[in-house]
Amino acid sequence: MLRYTIKSLRAHLSRLLATALAVVVGIGFLAAGLMLTDAMESGLVGDLEQRYEGVDLAVVPSSPTSGEFDLGLRLQPSLLDAVRDVEGVAAAAGELVADVRVLDRDGDPTDLRSRGRAWIDDEELNPLSLVEGGPPRRDGEVVLDAGTAGDAGVGVGDRVRLRTPVGAREAVVTGISKFGRRDASDPGGTVSFAEDAAREVLGGAEAGWSNVLVRVDGRVEDVAAALRDELPGSVEVRTRDELVEDAADEAAAFIGFLRPALQGFAYLALFVASFVIFNTFSVVVTQRFRELALVRAIGGTPGQVRRSLLLEGLAIGFGASVVGIAAGALLALAIQAVLGWFDVSLPGGGVELSAWTVVLCLVVGTVVTVLSVLVPAFRAGRTKPVEAMRSSAVDTSGTSKVRAVLGATFLLASLLLLGLNQFVHSTWMLLAPGALLLFVGLVVGGPLLARLLAAVLRRPMSALGLTGALAARNAVRNPRRTATTANALVIGLFLVTLVTVAGEALKTALVSELNALSGSDYIVTTQ
Repeated sequence: MLRYTIKSLRAHLSRLLATALAVVVGIGFLAAGLMLTDAMESGLVGDLEQRYEGVDLAVVPSSPTSGEFDLGLRLQPSLLDAVRDVEGVAAAAGELVADVRVLDRDGDPTDLRSRGRAWIDDEELNPLSLVEGGPPRRDGEVVLDAGTAGDAGVGVGDRVRLRTPVGAREAVVTGISKFGRRDASDPGGTVSFAEDAAREVLGGAEAGWSNVLVRVDGRVEDVAAALRDELPGSVEVRTRDELVEDAADEAAAFIGFLRPALQGFAYLALFVASFVIFNTFSVVVTQRFRELALVRAIGGTPGQVRRSLLLEGLAIGFGASVVGIAAGALLALAIQAVLGWFDVSLPGGGVELSAWTVVLCLVVGTVVTVLSVLVPAFRAGRTKPVEAMRSSAVDTSGTSKVRAVLGATFLLASLLLLGLNQFVHSTWMLLAPGALLLFVGLVVGGPLLARLLAAVLRRPMSALGLTGALAARNAVRNPRRTATTANALVIGLFLVTLVTVAGEALKTALVSELNALSGSDYIVTTQ
């Protein structure tokens, strides 16, 4: 039977391309989402590791809740000098970050994601390296990263216009910096200010530091204990690993939301693919009735027939999943390229293929394919040899009274619940079961609806000539296949409608809430 399965795959390869393509598309979406989010998370953590490579300890504000890192808290400006006075501290630098825009010669921002930072004089603590010029020493001097300087068309000694949290500024470019092999440590560019000027420009004259980075001369544990003794109880002393972990948790919050969203769409795509697979194998089994009957006639058992089809599904699912992983990598690279055209870069770069991604994609693609083949396989194994050889390939499933009653009941119940939700009281307790019953009703009563629709359209289709008449008759001839094909389209349109309607509903709800909370005619804001 294994040799028979392999020969059947070769003989019917062209018929099964639709099955493989459906799996490739679904697994491609799933693999692309996993690879992108893994690469983004790895890039974020790698950037943080590089940023704090020379840091031994960090003094951070003590969070009001247990152990949580809060970027909104600040350290007193005088705390930096207190840290430098502690024995064993070789160097200390305050860290402060805020949005700053660099304007080009036309007055337009070079990038809307650029950040301003306090320049760190200690070379080991500073993750940036100067490739040209010198560091900023006073107010009115800045260091630009190489990419931003090129976009703004300025070099060392030129004046550059800035938009800062305290207003418009002009500064002299004293140096050009790089972050390892990249231009900047921030996605949109990095603008570095002198230490004293940074607090005033990035947060106002009384602004404090977000944290203080420390390089020690001696045992890290001893210096950490000394800092805890000398500094007030409103601050915490953390190791480099703890600092990186806290910052990574904050930076990866978006990825934690993005990953399940992308996976959700991928699983929905596979759900649609399962209908395509089921339909394809149903057609293949129907067309191979006489072939399968011959297998039964020469001694093949129903179990062997079922196993043969399941092995075909297993082979197609596994092979298509492998291709889907490769397609996902190409899709991830294509997404990054398209974003690059709009000057949008994701953290990290390229794709990251982990063992978990490979295993998950292979298992999901193979299992979905095999489960979709189960019903056609058992239907083929249940058919008697003589009946199969005499089969006229006419499907009478649409005439089942049980199917008609169940389908009509589900559809009427769903319409009742959805009508109550729309016109009486809007609640998920009516919407969710109504949508579920509508879907079940379409699946169960699909062949009946296909026959009814084909009967209604038979006369208009006949007006198109012989081709239209044959189309209407073919729909009635095999209503189960017609319904299965339609269900895949229904689910695809359901996804499009879901995103469109949900987005419009969310926008309407937010605008209504804002209108209720604010009576202002105009709002002045800053970017």
